[in-house]
Amino acid sequence: MFGLRSADASELVALSFRDEATFAIAARIAAARKIPVDAPGRNTLIVRQSDEGIFLESADLLPITKSPMLNPEKIPSKMLARLRQALLR
Repeated sequence: MFGLRSADASELVALSFRDEATFAIAARIAAARKIPVDAPGRNTLIVRQSDEGIFLESADLLPITKSPMLNPEKIPSKMLARLRQALLR
């Protein structure tokens, strides 16, 4: 994660975009404004909550689904195991 390694999960938000075209626009916005992001795949950018407003301002152009980040240390072990199994399918 470029620039996000020291950020706590509670400070981050995942922004999911409907397709590759809107994701590319969002990535260009992040690059132009030098916003630190992580792109884990599936048309998703992880950004600081303080930076999410920049993308939400363009919500008409960039349909966004917003999800909070979970801290693995605070998730019950059973739920974490189910999440891992779901990812492996």
